[in-house]
Amino acid sequence: MDRENNKLLNEKYGGALPLYVLMTPHGEEIARIGGRPSVAEFVHFLKKGL
Repeated sequence: MDRENNKLLNEKYGGALPLYVLMTPHGEEIARIGGRPSVAEFVHFLKKGL
């Protein structure tokens, strides 16, 4: 079961860990960033959700 879940997660969201995803209250994806972004990249990512 874990292998199936991991496979589905990798297909949908990619394999970068950690993975951050901004969502609307309706469940629509706004933006995603994975891995270890710089502080500036992460702040830019977060501002997309405002």
